[in-house]
Parts: sequence; C-alpha cells; structure tokens
Amino acid sequence: MSSLPLEFIRGQARTDLQEPWVLFRCITMKTLRQLCMELLEIDRSRRADDLDFAPGRPLFEAASNWFAKLRDAADSYNDEAVAQTIEYLRSANVLSHLRELRSCFEYLQELEQVRRCVETPRPLHAVQSALRASYAGSALFDDFLQLKLSKVGRNCLVAGSGPMPSTALLLNDIAELQIACLDIQQESCIASEQLLGAIEYPVRVRQVVADAAEWTGYEEYDVVLINGLVGVGSTSELSLEKAAIVERVAERMKAGSLLL
Repeated sequence: MSSLPLEFIRGQARTDLQEPWVLFRCITMKTLRQLCMELLEIDRSRRADDLDFAPGRPLFEAASNWFAKLRDAADSYNDEAVAQTIEYLRSANVLSHLRELRSCFEYLQELEQVRRCVETPRPLHAVQSALRASYAGSALFDDFLQLKLSKVGRNCLVAGSGPMPSTALLLNDIAELQIACLDIQQESCIASEQLLGAIEYPVRVRQVVADAAEWTGYEEYDVVLINGLVGVGSTSELSLEKAAIVERVAERMKAGSLLL
C-alpha cells in the first residue's frame, strides 16, 4: 500500500498551489485506512446478501453514512488533495469496490425515487421537484447542450439511462428530441416506462434493454449521450473502463453524429 506525500498527511499548505495560503484540514493515514476497511466490509456484506442492501435496511444506511463521511472529507480539501486521496484508494485496491458499490447504491436509490414518484397523488409534481434538485444551477450546461444539439438531427439515445429518465426529460425539454433510453437492466427500463406513464408524458420514449458496450444499433441515432455505465450487472468484461466503452460506441455511430 503506497503512502501519501508527507505534506498531504500533515495537512500542510503546498508552496506550488495556486492559492498556497489555503490550509486544508489534516487527513491522516489512519483515517484513510479506516475508511478503506469500512468500505470493504460494507461491500463484502452487500455481495453476501443482496436482499439486505436496499433502502431502509441497515446495510444500505451504513453505505449512505459512509458516502456522507467521504463527501465531508472531500469538501474539506482542494482538488489536488482529493486527487491524491483517490490515487490512494486506487493503490489500496478499493477503488473498484467503491465504484461498484456507489453504482449499486445510486441504482437502488433511483428505483426507490421512481416508486415514490409513481405512488404519490401528484407524480408530475414529484418528478419536477426531483429534476429541479438534480439540475439546480445547470443553465450554462443547458445553453451548451442547446448549441451542440442545434447542429445535429433529432434522434437521441441516452446510454446507461437508469430507472429515473431525468437525462432524457432534460434533453427533450432543451431541444425537443426524439429520445430512446438504453440500459442493461430490464428492471430499470420498466421503472422508467412506469414513471413516464404516471406523469402522462406526451412524447414516446423508446426503452432498449442492452449492454451499451455490445449493442450495435447506434447508427440509428444523431446524438448519443453516455451516462454512468459502470457497476450493476454488466455482462461485458468487468475491467472495461468507460473510456473503452466510449470508444466502442463511437466506432458504431454514423458519420456526422454527436457523442456526449
């Protein structure tokens, strides 16, 4: 297990930073090792009993608390310190566990969010509130997308769309595209379809159940937007990184299309 630079462990200011007067709170090797051990224990328990890893269950809450601790720590440091922490997690062979656990955690959270939105007396209001919370302050991003999307055709595919079709709804709101959602989980596509039905969405959104790394239908689309694509239930090589998936997708798209 490699060690962090001494100045990072002690929390001293680096003289080569753009703002060397900014001190970040000390994070010790003991703290990092403890976080790593907690993460591995949570992930081992999740793998041993999938049924116990669900919203409202103790193991799921333990994961939620762990992510909160990591987020609090990351918010205390500058970008370079956070990058060094990530490198430490990688060298300690826990980064892959972190990524898969986070992917599973967010997936189950989205399923629960969809269930609540569908069951509420006002599904549309619930979805609108969720979107506002997710995309608060994204006006600049909206403008960027609008500029990009104005230069291509109207057919758009969201790969790795998840149970909550928030990206599809956002894209259609910005540019009125014809949207399709692709996800490896059939359960995810069913949940997305149920949500769109509950809010009586006026535009038909096609649902495609497939592995984004293996699917060959990309040439039908003018725009392909790639979401997470890591973790839950992938049938492609477990070590396949997102960059490799992006390359595969790009090779199967038609000339002049846009990959985001």
